[in-house]
Amino acid sequence: MSIKKHFFINRIWIVTLLIFFLLVMMTVSFFKEDVIIGILWLLLDLVCLFGLVLFPPFFVIDGRGIRIHYFFAKESYLWKNINWVEVRYSPPTRGKCIPYLFDTFTINGKSEEKKRFFMQGEIARSRRARKLIEKYSGKKIEGYFSDDVKAFFEKRKAKKEKTKKQKKHQKRT
Repeated sequence: MSIKKHFFINRIWIVTLLIFFLLVMMTVSFFKEDVIIGILWLLLDLVCLFGLVLFPPFFVIDGRGIRIHYFFAKESYLWKNINWVEVRYSPPTRGKCIPYLFDTFTINGKSEEKKRFFMQGEIARSRRARKLIEKYSGKKIEGYFSDDVKAFFEKRKAKKEKTKKQKKHQKRT
């Protein structure tokens, strides 16, 4: 019996790849105009290329666990070794950020492979990934902002109902 594997392409890696190609085109055009400015753009290209190597291009979720694939390494988490999975929202820069694009699921657990400095146990957040993680692990993903907001309003509603009941009880007596 084969286990169905679900492949996900990392959208953060795709954005980095697009930026890299844009920077390469800018570098070529600047090298034609001025070599020194072209060299500065080439340095930006190298930084972006470094990011392409450090970000995982894809990850796989199946019945055994989660595997995060990098260019030169792999990070594997078995479901039995995952303590919890939580949402990590992209950090705002100067109060603004691109919502959803850089949000990730952070995996808290023991990796099967040796951890390298660039391995963070994070995968891109998506509805499909959430459903599969909750299905295979049997655990609810924590840290959703919408869940916190729902809990706040439910608590507020329960408090209002309790005060209404108390007022009705006081009117009766």
